[in-house]
Amino acid sequence: MVRFGRWDDALREPAPPAEFRVTSAVWHYARGMARAAKGDFGAAATERDSIVAIATALPEATYFGLNPAGPLLRFAATHLEGEIAARSRKTADAIKLLTRAAGMQDSLQYDEPPPWPLQARQSLGDVLLTAGRPAEAARVYQEDLRRFPENGWSLYGLALAMRAQRGVPGAAAMEGRFTKAWAKSDVVLQGSRF
Repeated sequence: MVRFGRWDDALREPAPPAEFRVTSAVWHYARGMARAAKGDFGAAATERDSIVAIATALPEATYFGLNPAGPLLRFAATHLEGEIAARSRKTADAIKLLTRAAGMQDSLQYDEPPPWPLQARQSLGDVLLTAGRPAEAARVYQEDLRRFPENGWSLYGLALAMRAQRGVPGAAAMEGRFTKAWAKSDVVLQGSRF
């Protein structure tokens, strides 16, 4: 629901049983992202605080896939905090937080599927593009594509960043790569995040 910006659906999801602490943290993350997207920043911050509280209380032996749950959830809280800053138009704070979140995400153990379904770099690239910093955004998307080759979200963002730089060669080719990667999707993108 978060990946595709289905904010109302995310907010309608019932809370998981309290004993499922990691699942509860993921639920708070989805609600926080929805609240931030809808402009309810105080409620989004409360959801972030709930993630941090759960992460802090978990025993070190708690895992989410191949990763200790604590660091994974601290990444999720930082990513959410960066989104709150971005959506409340605190661009400098958003860039700092999303850059930190990307580093935290990089430190997670490799797993298939990836340990977290959303890439902080896709949020960071979108924020940089919106801030009129397409060259920086392009570098962020290129790094994400190095880690996740032919990812449609980052291909789309990189194509936008290249077009925004006017005169940078390869923008049309990048759009072609995106079109190929996204050919079977029924979702129309307007950015690398909803």
